[in-house]
Amino acid sequence: NAFLTLRVGIIAKKYSASITKVDKRWIRRSASIEAAGVLGQVVQKNSLSIVKAFVSASKKATIDKTIDKVKSGATKTGDFVKDIFKK
Repeated sequence: NAFLTLRVGIIAKKYSASITKVDKRWIRRSASIEAAGVLGQVVQKNSLSIVKAFVSASKKATIDKTIDKVKSGATKTGDFVKDIFKK
């Protein structure tokens, strides 16, 4: 989606900047190349943020699972001990 948005924007910019008749085929091809370059820059600039967010989410998911397991184990142990003393 980002690539197509960039490409359409570049095509519009080239059409509106031209004061003479332009070759549509050339504009479409050059817009694709330019959009790929811009998208590469965007990914490069934001890749560290994306990786950090992924790592943070992974850690949180792991911690949440561990806490849930500890709670579950404590509950089962408590129930077991209660059952022993009921008898």
